[in-house]
Amino acid sequence: MANINYGEILKKSWTITWKNKWLWLYGLIVGSSAGSAGFRYSSDFSKFFKNFQDKNLQEIPEKAQAVLGTQTTIFTQWLSQIPGFIWLILGLSFLSIIIVYSLINWILQSWATAGLITGINLAQNNKPATLKSTSPPALSKIKPLILLTLIYMLISLGLLLLPALIVGIIFAVLSFIPVVNFIWLFIGGLACLVTWIGGFILLGISSIFAQRLIILQNFSPEKAFKTGWQMARKHFFPSAIMGLINSTLGCVVSCLSTIVILALLGIPIGIGIVSLIIGKGFSPLVIPVVLVILLFMMVIIYIFSLVNAIFTVFKTSNWNLFFTQIISEELSK
Repeated sequence: MANINYGEILKKSWTITWKNKWLWLYGLIVGSSAGSAGFRYSSDFSKFFKNFQDKNLQEIPEKAQAVLGTQTTIFTQWLSQIPGFIWLILGLSFLSIIIVYSLINWILQSWATAGLITGINLAQNNKPATLKSTSPPALSKIKPLILLTLIYMLISLGLLLLPALIVGIIFAVLSFIPVVNFIWLFIGGLACLVTWIGGFILLGISSIFAQRLIILQNFSPEKAFKTGWQMARKHFFPSAIMGLINSTLGCVVSCLSTIVILALLGIPIGIGIVSLIIGKGFSPLVIPVVLVILLFMMVIIYIFSLVNAIFTVFKTSNWNLFFTQIISEELSK
């Protein structure tokens, strides 16, 4: 097992992250696809406002309701008169926009990933990590990284389907033996679950190694995949510990960010609720409070994105330094 100094990795990663703020741009792009930065709003607020508005809604004149019904009918008739080929064109156009957006995002993510890993490697060697020094090498790695992603997508699909297919075939063969059939369904399902968990963890670790083999060692996508898989199997437990450390730190950062966000939002929301209670319904104070909430939301989104970008650089640096220690150990043998 590799002798990894995790404390040294974390300390050096933070130094690299804080001193090389150009890398935050890459972290912002890479981090935007790592997970959702959205917020879920409680339905209690909608219920609260509904209670204040129910009385007013009940007082809507019947004539207004009749007009609304008439307008709805006219709109429905207008939609029904649109030819089918127009809907087909709109559907294909929407699908094309999604495909183009996905391709652009894929290319941008590959460029940012290569730039971030390259920049961290430069910073490790006390060289300037700027957009100028990292972008050109990153551009040359876009195609290999996309090919690597395709390889992992196919392998992941096979890992997902193959165990389930084997279990299903054996289950069908044993269908004439009810007791054995259900016993196999339990054992096979458990085997599938273990295979999926272990397989996807190994694939995740190997992809981390493979990316760095392409970007830092100029491996081809196929060779990077094979070598990354071998490294993941050989150094599974140290890699799993590194991943657990990153995940734990990520949970801590997310929880603290959420607490701060809720605390900041609580002030204007509380003022708005109090103004509604005092005013027994709509109050002129609601408008400035809503504007303040929107301003707070913009500031919070900016802060949250910045924190996410910094943490993305930090955890990527952790893996870079971990990879360097693994490679150094491999070369010393």
